[in-house]
Amino acid sequence: KDIWAEVLIPVVADLPFLKKLELELGGRHSNYSTFKGTDTYKINANIQINDWLRFRGGYNKASRAPNLGELYLPYQQIFTGGGVYGDPCGLLSNSPFGAGGALPTNPNTGLPTSLAAGQTAAGAQSAYLICRAQMGTTGANQFYGATQAQPGAGGGGFAWINQIGNPNLDSEKADTYTAGMVLRSPFDHALLNRITFTADWYQIKIKDAILPYSIDFARFLCYGAVPVTNATEAAAQAASTACQALPRSQSTGGTLTTLVSYANQAWVKTAGIDFTMNWSADVADLGLASIPGSISLNVTGSWLQTYKTKQSPAA
Repeated sequence: KDIWAEVLIPVVADLPFLKKLELELGGRHSNYSTFKGTDTYKINANIQINDWLRFRGGYNKASRAPNLGELYLPYQQIFTGGGVYGDPCGLLSNSPFGAGGALPTNPNTGLPTSLAAGQTAAGAQSAYLICRAQMGTTGANQFYGATQAQPGAGGGGFAWINQIGNPNLDSEKADTYTAGMVLRSPFDHALLNRITFTADWYQIKIKDAILPYSIDFARFLCYGAVPVTNATEAAAQAASTACQALPRSQSTGGTLTTLVSYANQAWVKTAGIDFTMNWSADVADLGLASIPGSISLNVTGSWLQTYKTKQSPAA
């Protein structure tokens, strides 16, 4: 259900260099049966200089509530990329939020380990504690024991994973700015008096954009988003929703099927110019007085200045 209102406010009129200035204000509250309400509004101006030149523009706050699929998609299996980073629990992992380098040497080979680029010693130890809590005593002893080879450092490849909706999503929000002009032909000639031209610059910034997240982001939520320093904190994190989406074998400590969902993690920024040109004339004005009707030409175009997206709030 929506409740909305718009008002058109005349500010000034019939000045020597300004024929008309008016403001357009509007607001809307949307109430959803499956989601919390959202509020949007707009503030636009219309500046009429004379009969043939008008400027327009303003600001609009927009929102998009998550759809039913994003909120309530049931469990399904998808085939997707295996991730940029290797298993975060591996002592050789290249993950900047993983346990790579948490132990000075690899128990399986006796060779030294090193921290991944972007990771700290405290961060690696935190991930290591969370991993052990997930695996249980038997699984952790096996995974980090002398008889089991550590998984490779890097990610890549493809994987079958599970996906589900996220009922805790928030609305996407956008700030839209526009500025433009409308030109009408100042000429009286029959072939020129119906020409119009519009050009509008726009800039749109969408934040909290909803995106199905990757295996790497699911792993970050478990191993990197909440640092721990002891076994008690690690056990609490291992029991969290984020880590429950990344189950580990209790006998081998290895990874099981990953569960991913949707999150308000992305943003979009775009800008450009839209323009139109219209011309029309009666056929009779073209020297064909015996033919009724008119002929017209319309050109519509858009110049995309920039379109940038970012899939995660992480650096």
